[in-house]
Amino acid sequence: MSDDTYASPSYDYHVHLTGMAIVESYDNVLTSEIAKPCDERGEFLLPHTRPPTPPIPPEAAINPWHPFQSRVDFSFAHFHFVTVRSSGPQIDEALDIWAAAVTEFGGNVPWRNHKELYATIDTIQQGDSPWKVYKIQYQGPRPPGTPPRWMTQTYELCTRDTRRVLHHQFETTQFKDSINLPIGHGTRRYVTQILTLSTFILLI
Repeated sequence: MSDDTYASPSYDYHVHLTGMAIVESYDNVLTSEIAKPCDERGEFLLPHTRPPTPPIPPEAAINPWHPFQSRVDFSFAHFHFVTVRSSGPQIDEALDIWAAAVTEFGGNVPWRNHKELYATIDTIQQGDSPWKVYKIQYQGPRPPGTPPRWMTQTYELCTRDTRRVLHHQFETTQFKDSINLPIGHGTRRYVTQILTLSTFILLI
């Protein structure tokens, strides 16, 4: 057995993972160090260093509830779409009641129906990773006669840039106590996870 068998692994500090120390694999295992906060150059920060203030989007500087016009509009959408998950007809009924309550005083509601509400929700943009829609269709061989319906239909794949989404997640202060940065939490992992880790790092 050569002296290199038990050679100490080398370290590589990834600049986008707040100082995670990734230890190169050896003897079919992968280990890790405790994560330490660092700056964009990979240099460790002093204890209790405050993170930089995130930039405020121009729209939010004018209206913090953008793309909604007010807090009431946002709360209505959040309640029906997130909290109780109202159906389209239920949202329409709620909008009719809201309109009836404000019309006599010269007011109006921001949406005429649930489709307009959905359109506003779809315009929400956090960060610089917009949604992209790809149309896909089966291109392989088809059986004789009438092929299955799924072979002829066109499907929509809605996705975002995974790399940018990961960057936004690491920049989100609400997640700071919810992400386990050390790989394996100081324990050993078998080499079967090396490929998964490598794929993750390449995305960054």
